Amino acid sequence: MAFSIVDLRPDTKELIDQAAVLLLDAFRRITSPAGHRAGTGPGSRAARGSPRRADVWAGSDDENSETTLSGTDLYPDIPGAIRDIRNLRHHPFEFYLRLGFRIAGVLPDANGRGKPDIFLAKRVGA
Repeated sequence: MAFSIVDLRPDTKELIDQAAVLLLDAFRRITSPAGHRAGTGPGSRAARGSPRRADVWAGSDDENSETTLSGTDLYPDIPGAIRDIRNLRHHPFEFYLRLGFRIAGVLPDANGRGKPDIFLAKRVGA
């Protein structure tokens, strides 16, 4: 099975939803052991009632002081920094929020001191 990475831009909401479905299908194929009848294991039983549901994750760097998370020590109060985040210079995290993503966490110094990664997540499907 071949996979490709697509550059998801603000005008590609449909592609984001399609990518989520493709990821879920791929996960189901990969995790089904040879000889195992698909749909009979505990994972399948747990997922019944919510078919084709997945969590989609996105990461967005803040290396250019585009949010209030950048240029500061986040470790003393990471949840507070996330709660109080502000967009200073057109950072794309607000685009993801408009698509239904939520900020799920940050890695404070991922790209150097004061240059965090912002992690966003969205539940898709039923």
